[in-house]
Amino acid sequence: MSDAMLDLENPRNCHQPSFLPNPSEVDIKYSRQRALTLCLEWLLGSTSGRFLAFAGLGITQIIVGAELVHWFNGDDWHASFWLSWCLFIDPGTQTGLDAATHSFGNLSISAGLSIAGWIYSMTLLGLILSGVNDLLHGWREEHNRLWCTPDVALVCFNEKSLHYLKQSMCRMPKGWRRHQIVILADMDEVEMERNVLSHLGPVLRRHGVKVNCRRGSPYDLDHLQRSGVGRAKEIVLLSHSDDDASIIRRVTTMGALPEGISGNVYVDISSQEAAIALQTILPGTTIIRSHRMSMRLLCLLATDPALAACLLE
Repeated sequence: MSDAMLDLENPRNCHQPSFLPNPSEVDIKYSRQRALTLCLEWLLGSTSGRFLAFAGLGITQIIVGAELVHWFNGDDWHASFWLSWCLFIDPGTQTGLDAATHSFGNLSISAGLSIAGWIYSMTLLGLILSGVNDLLHGWREEHNRLWCTPDVALVCFNEKSLHYLKQSMCRMPKGWRRHQIVILADMDEVEMERNVLSHLGPVLRRHGVKVNCRRGSPYDLDHLQRSGVGRAKEIVLLSHSDDDASIIRRVTTMGALPEGISGNVYVDISSQEAAIALQTILPGTTIIRSHRMSMRLLCLLATDPALAACLLE
């Protein structure tokens, strides 16, 4: 039997076939690849890693520039490093070189190093500005608050909201004061603003109304306080289905506001049991029963107008 065959009686005498790699070599190769992958992920995926990579790139660029200057000009290393640094940190330094006393190759190298330094500076400044922008955006998301007193606060955004906004703006008195409407919903702010402007743009300009769309949870007290819902003169909750449980949760959360509710509350609800519960949770709430009864009356008006007229009377 050859060395590659297995000795079943003495397993220790078994030899690994020559065409298979050594397990220790496989482990070492995998460890090196894993370490290289983690290093690249840290350099390219973290803020400190990116800044370290940029610092290394800048030092490498200065050293390569000094080598090129030393090779073309024949200056000493001190002068070569200084010229390379000036071309790197101050783009446009090559414009001060005299074309009569410097060769074309020297001027080309200087211009190339200056352009490379300018690209490096713009990229590094863009990275810094991106970090500052993210920091300011985080502060805005954390501390943004509506300081005015809204005329209307919509704690929802659905197919009924745009129609209600239009009717509400028509009821607002005209004057020098600009009316404020705030919409709080768990939706993208840009999408809500786009829908409002596309449907109610001319009406907003005609009546001088400003609509503030804010993304937040109607079940979060902090989001309600930052949106000024408790100070609003009129608070409206319009449901998009017969889900009365979510409306009750929203009203319960509003009732727990530390500053209380100063305006009138209008709630769109479908069942009588939910209406009784809302009156108990938040007394003085105006209940709007507009789901099932309205749909039945509309169906009767289409199928049996006489019976619908009797019901309306």
